[in-house]
Amino acid sequence: MLTTLELLAAGLGLTVDTVLAVALMERRNRAALHSWMVTFAAGAWFWHGGNAGYFWSTGFATASPGLRWLSMLSMLIGLLLMPCSLLHAVLRLSQTGWTGQTAPVGWRWFLYLPVALAAPIAGSLQGADAGSFLEQVEPWMVPYLAAITIINAASAAVVWRIGRRTPLPGAPRFFAGLSLLIGSVTVALNVSMFVVMRMPGDSYHAWIAVIILLPVLPSLWFAYAVIRFGFFPLVVERSLIYGGLLAVAVMLHQSIVRRVEASWQQRVGIDLALAELVLVLAVVLGYAPIRRRVREALRYLLGPGVVFFRERLQRASVDLAARSGESPLQLAAWMRDAVQSLFPRQDVQVLLRDEVRQRRWEASSRELLSPERAAGLCDRLREAGLRLTYADQAPTRGDAELLLEQRVVLAVRGEYQTIEGLILIGGQAARSGWGDEELGGLLLLTEQWAGAVSNSLLQSDRQSAERRAWQNEKLSALGLLAGSIAHEIKNPLSSMKTLTAVALEESDPGSDHAATLRLVLQEIDRLAGTTSQLLSFVRPSGAAVADAAEAARQTVQVAGHLARQRQVLLSLEVPESPLRTIAPGEALRSILLNLTLNALEACPPSGRVTVRCRGAGSHVVLEVIDTGPGLAPEVQDHLFDAFQTTKAQGTGLGLYSVACTVRDLEGSVECESSPGAGATFRVRLPRNDQESAT
Repeated sequence: MLTTLELLAAGLGLTVDTVLAVALMERRNRAALHSWMVTFAAGAWFWHGGNAGYFWSTGFATASPGLRWLSMLSMLIGLLLMPCSLLHAVLRLSQTGWTGQTAPVGWRWFLYLPVALAAPIAGSLQGADAGSFLEQVEPWMVPYLAAITIINAASAAVVWRIGRRTPLPGAPRFFAGLSLLIGSVTVALNVSMFVVMRMPGDSYHAWIAVIILLPVLPSLWFAYAVIRFGFFPLVVERSLIYGGLLAVAVMLHQSIVRRVEASWQQRVGIDLALAELVLVLAVVLGYAPIRRRVREALRYLLGPGVVFFRERLQRASVDLAARSGESPLQLAAWMRDAVQSLFPRQDVQVLLRDEVRQRRWEASSRELLSPERAAGLCDRLREAGLRLTYADQAPTRGDAELLLEQRVVLAVRGEYQTIEGLILIGGQAARSGWGDEELGGLLLLTEQWAGAVSNSLLQSDRQSAERRAWQNEKLSALGLLAGSIAHEIKNPLSSMKTLTAVALEESDPGSDHAATLRLVLQEIDRLAGTTSQLLSFVRPSGAAVADAAEAARQTVQVAGHLARQRQVLLSLEVPESPLRTIAPGEALRSILLNLTLNALEACPPSGRVTVRCRGAGSHVVLEVIDTGPGLAPEVQDHLFDAFQTTKAQGTGLGLYSVACTVRDLEGSVECESSPGAGATFRVRLPRNDQESAT
C-alpha cells in the first residue's frame, strides 16, 4: 500500500532535484558547469522521479504495469549513476583542485561503466509480477552496498583532504560537513538494508522515506556552498528557491495539514480552513521580514516602477563612471539631476564637502536646508553611524522637527576617504512609497558619487603636481640660461662704463655731450642692477635685516608715476616706527613693487590701491589691497605657478618670483579675493628677533 510518508519524501526529493537541475542548466551557468555536477543531478532526479512514479503506479489499480517498470528502471539508473558521478567528482577535484577548469577527459567515461548493469537488471524487473523494488533487486543489493561503501569512504577521505588545502573562506567547514554527510549516508544505507528493512509495520515505510531522501542532503549542502561561499560561479535565482519552497509547503499542506484538519473537523464539526487563513495572515502581518518580502513582491507584481527605477539607476551609474575628471561642482549638479530622475516630482538638495581641503560645493532644485544646517545634520548622522534616515527617525528630536518643518522626507549620507556628501529629498513623497530596492540603490549611487568626487580631486592634484614638475624643469633650464646671459652681459657693461667715464672726463662739463654721457652712465648702471637682480634670482642671497616700512615708502614713491597715469589713487599705511624684518631691502622692494604694479594694472580708473605694513607678533605683514574686479576661484588655485597670467602681454613670472622670494625668506604669501570685490595680497615675513622681543 502507498503511504503518505513515502509519497511525501519522493515528492520532496523530486522538487529539490528539479530546482537544482533548472538552475544548473540556465544559460549563464553553462560555462561554469562540470560534467560530474550534471551526472549527479541527473542521477538524483532519476532516483526521486522513479520513486514518485513507482508510488503513484502502485497506488492505483488502473495504473499501467509499463509505468511501474519504467519507474523502477529510473530508480535503478539513479542508484547506479550517483556513486559513479561522486567518484568522478572526487577524482576530478583531487587532480585539478576546487576551482580547476581543465582536466583530462580520456578516463572519466570509464567511471560510468557500472551504469551498463541496468540492462540485465532491467530484464529481470520487467518479468517480475509482484514484489517491491527492493525485493526485486535484492540479489544485487549486497555487492551494490559493498561497492558504494568503498566509493563513499574513499570519497569522504578525499573531500576531507581537499578541504584542508583549499584557501577559500568557509572551505574547511563546508568540506568537513560534506565528508560527514557522505559517511552518514553510507552508514544509513547499510543500517536500512540489513537491519531496519526487515522490520514489519510502519518502521519499514519510515525508513523507506529516509532512504529516498538521502541523496537530497549532499545536493542541498552543495547548493548552500554555491550561494553562501561562491565556490563555483553559479547563479541560483531566488525565484527558483522560492518556487521550490512553495511546492514543498503545498505538498506538506496537502499530505499532512489537510489530513490533520479533516480529523479535527470530524471531531469539532468546524471547517478549519478559515482558522488556517487567519493564522497565515497573522504570520505575514506580525513577522516583519515576511511582511517586507510580501510588500516587495506585491510592488514587483502590481507595478512597473521597480523596473523603471532599475533602468534609470543603471544609466545613472554608467553615466557617473564616464564623468571622471569633472569638477566637484559639476558632479554635485549631476547628482542633483540624477536623484530627481530616480525620484520624479521631488525637491533635491545636494551638499558636498572636503574637510581636508576646506572646500564645500552645493547644488539644489530648491534649498530645503541652509548649508550650515545641512552640514550640522551631516555631522550628527556621522556621529550616529547612519547612512540613511527618514525625517521622523533623525538622530535628534530637533533634527526631526526641522526636517518635518522643511518637508524633508529623506536624508542620505555618503562618504569616501575625505569626501562627504549629503542628499536631501523633500516634497510630496510618502515614505511608504519607496521600497528597499529604491533606498538601497540610492545609497549605493551616493557612495559611488562620493568616490567619483574623491577620484576627481585626486586626479586634479596629480595633474597640478605634474604641471608644477614640468614648470620647475623649465624654470631650471631658464635659470641656467639666465645666469649664463647675465654673466656674459656683465663684462661688456663694465667695458662700456669705463669707456663712457673716460669720455665724460675729457668732455666739457657744461656741454650737451656731457649730459648725454651722464645719461648713458645711468642706463649702464640700471642694466648692471638688472643683471645683478637676475643673478640674485638664480642664486638667492643670504638673509639680512631691513625696514619694511621704509621699503613700502620707496615702493609707493616709485609706483606713484604709474598710478597717476592710470588715474588710480595709491595710498600708504605704515607705522612711524621702523618694522625690521629678516630680509634684504632689495628683496622687500621687489616683492612690494611686483604686487603694487599688478594691483595698479588690475584697477579701473578712479580705483584705489593701498599698500599697508604692520607688525603681528613675531611677523611683519605686508598687504597690497586693490578695488579691482577680483579673481575667480579657479584662477586663485594656480595664481603663484610659473607662466600663469591673466594679462594679454604678461609673462606669468611676477607672482611666481614673489612666491619664490618669500619662500626663501621663510615667509608665506596668500591671496584673498572674490569676483567683483577686489583682491588682497598678504605677505608674512619673520620679524627681527630683537624687535619682536621688545
